Amino acid sequence: MSFTTQDIQAKIQELLADDSMFAMQDIELNGKSFRGFTHAAPNLVEMLQFARGYGDKPFIVYEDQHLSYDDFYKQVDILASQLQKNYGIEKGDRMAIAMRNCPQWAIAFVAGALCGAVMVPLNSWGKTDELMYGIQDCGAKVVVCDTARLALIESERDKIACSFIVVETNNGEPAPGKIGEQVCAFNTVLAGGLVDGFASPQVASGEPGMIMYTSGSTGYPKGAVHHQAAIPQAIMGMAFLGMMTIGLEGPRELRGGAEQETSLLTVPLFHGTGLVSGLLMPLQFGQKVVMMYKWETERALQLVEREKITGLTSVPAVIQ
Repeated sequence: MSFTTQDIQAKIQELLADDSMFAMQDIELNGKSFRGFTHAAPNLVEMLQFARGYGDKPFIVYEDQHLSYDDFYKQVDILASQLQKNYGIEKGDRMAIAMRNCPQWAIAFVAGALCGAVMVPLNSWGKTDELMYGIQDCGAKVVVCDTARLALIESERDKIACSFIVVETNNGEPAPGKIGEQVCAFNTVLAGGLVDGFASPQVASGEPGMIMYTSGSTGYPKGAVHHQAAIPQAIMGMAFLGMMTIGLEGPRELRGGAEQETSLLTVPLFHGTGLVSGLLMPLQFGQKVVMMYKWETERALQLVEREKITGLTSVPAVIQ
């Protein structure tokens, strides 16, 4: 199937029409103007609330865990209420995440964002000094990490004034502490239940929503601040490209017995590809995400068959 330049231009004009969901306009943000999608969510909070409507559709599969959208948001709401009431997380506070891919990573990100926190994914492959630098540089008030990352910074922990909510990974020991103390287990926080009175704050499109760090190849990583509108705009752009493909090539049928679009996530969630393409875009469109503890080719093939995988979020280095 081939297309001319005219075919592509015509489809672009059709999708960008004023009455289309992909209509664009000049948007003023922090004193600057940019061309953006009119119907994109104005901030992370509104974007993340939208996915509640997918109800009992499957969302995350990890090892033997299966979470529907309802299951996911039940845990998100508990954690968000605990963060707001017992950890004092307010709009603009920095909340870091440092752990391997797992459902708790996603739960922590969405819960913190719904509190209005500026979310900070940290490189979980980093060594002690790299993790400490990220936590201190962003000024994290709360760090959600796994036991492996906590062990890396244990000897330096007295140098930072923040709380740690710790996910007990396969090889980790249970975290000590009670809710609100400097160190407490993720499961203990969830067991505390939903705290009455939680409410997401009002956030403006131009306020900070996330800090992602560069690779640090020429020095310490640099924290790149993303405003609240950045991710919703990026996801709308991805949806636009998807509709372009469908418009030119025709709709694609689900195959192999799949009942919904299902992606195998193999990229770390602290990376833009893993977070935006691998988690937040599927969340926005009611898709299923399958996570792996680590990449194993044979295991991946088993998951493709078992979970009816329809797509792969990855990079060539992982697949090779």
